[in-house]
Amino acid sequence: MFFDQAIQCRIAAMNHLRQLPALITVMAWIHTVSPEDAEGPIARQYKAAVGRAGTVAGIVQLHSNHAPTLRASMNLYFATTTAEDNPLSRQTRELIATVVSRTNDCFY
Repeated sequence: MFFDQAIQCRIAAMNHLRQLPALITVMAWIHTVSPEDAEGPIARQYKAAVGRAGTVAGIVQLHSNHAPTLRASMNLYFATTTAEDNPLSRQTRELIATVVSRTNDCFY
């Protein structure tokens, strides 16, 4: 019962936020290391990101203040999206990622 109410409350809040004018953007700001300023392990992770995607996505830069966290984040990403022993097909995993990104209004 409580879980259902919490979900309904979240959905209502999300619907309300979507009705705000497009000019209003509420975003937390976290200092990140730019690709140009990256050194050592961060630079290596960024180089790998460019090799995979042609750019360093914001979600990768988000973890740039702590190399072990960035490495752990990338390991989790690979385990859930590209691991061959995953019971879901690669196509299914990509579809799930696309739907989640779209649902979260996250386009990258």
